[in-house]
Amino acid sequence: MRNEVKVGILAVVTAVLFIWGYFFLKGRNLLSRDKIVFVEYGNVNLLTTSSPVLLNGAEIGVVSTITLHPTDVKKMVVGLTLKRDLPIPKNAIATLIPTGLTGGKAIELTFDKPCQGADCIEYGDYLVGKKQSMLGSYLEPGEIDIYMERIKNGIGGVTDSLNAAINDPNSENGLGKTFKNIEQTVKNLQEATLSLSKLVNKQQSAISNTMTNLESTSNNLAKNNAVITEMLGNANEFTKKLSKTDLDGTVNTAKGAIASLQKTVTSTDLAIKDVNALIAGVNRGEGSLGTLLKDDKLAKNLEKASKDLDLMLQDMRLNPRRYINLSIFGKNGKMNYEYPNGDPANEARKN
Repeated sequence: MRNEVKVGILAVVTAVLFIWGYFFLKGRNLLSRDKIVFVEYGNVNLLTTSSPVLLNGAEIGVVSTITLHPTDVKKMVVGLTLKRDLPIPKNAIATLIPTGLTGGKAIELTFDKPCQGADCIEYGDYLVGKKQSMLGSYLEPGEIDIYMERIKNGIGGVTDSLNAAINDPNSENGLGKTFKNIEQTVKNLQEATLSLSKLVNKQQSAISNTMTNLESTSNNLAKNNAVITEMLGNANEFTKKLSKTDLDGTVNTAKGAIASLQKTVTSTDLAIKDVNALIAGVNRGEGSLGTLLKDDKLAKNLEKASKDLDLMLQDMRLNPRRYINLSIFGKNGKMNYEYPNGDPANEARKN
């Protein structure tokens, strides 16, 4: 067999498999002889192709197509692909039901008894469509009435209890007291609103003056816009100059000055410590100054020497010839010496 023939056969088989797979994914098996029937709905409620067709809970087919009705735009035509060997009568009802709380949909077929012969559906027949609510899909019709009656009675009891609680203002924790409090709150709000309205009316002139002042201020700002712009420009220029300044050098200089000041303070502390040590030595009588301050005998001798020196100076002033003897004619005259008052020599002579 030539290669061209093999390639052609492979291409045909691939195309057939592709078409069959496409319809199979859409819920139609081209190799099976299933029945296709149609149902009309006013609203399919998010029904999609490949949704299941159920009979007593068992899946007997799928939804194959969903198209718009050719003559009535308010209706949708749904195509159902069903198993061929099922005896489904033509009067079967196709009910659109929800399959869960997440929004899934399915179509359930219901009928009274199986069909025979001409009563069974054929390809292209139309079934009667019907929709069912979520509650109806989970409950039987009789059960729905029972539950609705119970709900009605329960709601009636709740309503009666609520009316009794509302109409009883003396209840400690009842709704009557709550509504009374709400009424009082609304009344207080009305009074507060009235008081606020009166206050606003009284302050209307002040508010008007304030708005006038604001307008005047805005006009002044508008008139001085050029001055403000110039001030901002000067500030910007100053900022630029400041950014160009050698702040690092200034900071380093300041750091050097601070270091020198610290050395000076350290030297001052050392000098103060030396002075304190000197004063402590003087207080202990160490050295000449300490001896002078602490030794009373030395102080008395110094006082006596000072007194003798004073007397000698006084004697030299009163009797200079005693110390300087000049004779023009070569004769030595005897001097009469007068002792100063308090002279120790005079005291010694008298004794």
